[in-house]
Amino acid sequence: MDSMHKRAWAMAARHFRSEESRTPINPGVSMQFGHALKEAGFLSRVEAYYYGASDNADGDLEYRLQMAHLAKVRGRFAEAADYYTKALGIARANGDLVQTSQIKQFLEPVRRVLDCNPTHHQGVDYYVSSAASGLLASLAAPASEQLGKANYSYAFAANGFVEAFENLGYYVSPVAHPEYFPVPKSNDGKRVRHISFAPPHLARVIKGGYNIIHFAWEFARIPSQAENVSAHPFQDWLRMLNAFDEIWLPSRFAVSVVAPLVSKPVRYVPSPVALPKRQPARDREGYALALARPLESLRWVPLSIFPRLQANFAAHAMARARSTMDLVRRVGSGRVSRIFLTILNPHDRRKQLKPLLQAFCGLAERDRDAILLIKTSSPDDTNETINQRLLSHQIADETELVPPYVSNQIWIYNGALTSAQLSALYGIASFYVCTSSAEGQNLPLLEAMAHGCVPLSVTHTAMADYITSDNAITIDSELAESPANMRQEYGMFDNFRINHVTAQAVGDALDVAFKLDREAYLRLSRNAIETVRAEYGEEALRGRIAAEKEMEYAP
Repeated sequence: MDSMHKRAWAMAARHFRSEESRTPINPGVSMQFGHALKEAGFLSRVEAYYYGASDNADGDLEYRLQMAHLAKVRGRFAEAADYYTKALGIARANGDLVQTSQIKQFLEPVRRVLDCNPTHHQGVDYYVSSAASGLLASLAAPASEQLGKANYSYAFAANGFVEAFENLGYYVSPVAHPEYFPVPKSNDGKRVRHISFAPPHLARVIKGGYNIIHFAWEFARIPSQAENVSAHPFQDWLRMLNAFDEIWLPSRFAVSVVAPLVSKPVRYVPSPVALPKRQPARDREGYALALARPLESLRWVPLSIFPRLQANFAAHAMARARSTMDLVRRVGSGRVSRIFLTILNPHDRRKQLKPLLQAFCGLAERDRDAILLIKTSSPDDTNETINQRLLSHQIADETELVPPYVSNQIWIYNGALTSAQLSALYGIASFYVCTSSAEGQNLPLLEAMAHGCVPLSVTHTAMADYITSDNAITIDSELAESPANMRQEYGMFDNFRINHVTAQAVGDALDVAFKLDREAYLRLSRNAIETVRAEYGEEALRGRIAAEKEMEYAP
């Protein structure tokens, strides 16, 4: 049936309901109706249709198998194991070796959950939704056309929580449209917790569950009702925040902003950050070159920005593209390589790339070995157009004529990276630079620190939680009125200030990094790793969950 192939489950269910009304009842139609209902989320109604498709439920392999799948989806693992075991016995009695092997594969993880998952027996299931739900299952090899789009960072935060929850023994299910997802009426006493990773106007609740919103916020106030030009009720941030049972925020700064405005509990729960399984050997000579192999296929283009002649300079930049291996070899094989890294979406005007480019061009005149790698995530661009994007969204200023920015020590790559490639990129870089005007948590910076990169970073908003002189080289900043393009982008026009950095402040931090000796560098690197482990590791998340044991949950 076409709707089944298109995964249009509600349409398929309507079709099978129509077919089922005919007589005599067709067992095949009944089974397919059950499948469609299960996929559409009507879990409590599925069992009757599976049963109706079987002449002899006790001895029907397909019935037992489908009931096992259903029980697993509903989080009833003991029931699922029982059905799988009975199905396995039927398959063995039939001599069906293929089915026997397949059912064993289904049964094994369910048994592991029952044997090793004490938290599951406490009766808590987690459902997770995201404003970028299409990315939830694809981050191991993300599509370049997805990264950089609006709210894509929420998918990374959601995936980090899913991995951490599963490692801690909880059962987690992704939900694409929580507003259409019915919580089963009979859930064996389980407590259903739904976490929506989305900005308030895009967040939705599961009816009948305990709903939590997790969103990043980086400014000193939220949009006011006077600034809301839409009549749609979901656009009212306060209304949406109070629709949730609880609010999780990834920075203490955000908690201080949101908590006084709402009547619901507001908690500091940052996104977990996983430490790499193997740390870069930063105390060995040539370690960066050894780690660069997964990045061998990447081609970086040099910074080549020249207003009014940009097309010619962009083409010239493509002609001068270099591989990662070429760039790493260039900086030598010393114990502390002069590789600086920053990661940004060029559409995000908070990033303040301009003072970093100005300052690094100054450093390049004194240190011919230093290079700055700029990893961008813009779905609208390629390496050929990325210089133009940086000009239009990060450098252009309506108050002045923009001078040229051309350097063979600043290199840009615009494209998707796998998890292994991103880890390798953090590994080859010695320093990670953050000049942002505001951040909700800044996962790339924390991931870099987890790999032992020494941060050169501002210390405001979310960074105030973890950037100190003991684990980073700090960059001074000061509050100033936001530029007109940021006021327009965020829809906040009155009393909207951001943290401004100057090229001089970034240059001072670069000078400190330039003069850093090996022992001081390794001390900062070790402290950066320890900060992430202690504050953002799975054990920190376990402690925050354990601290909420006395909370009330909806059934």
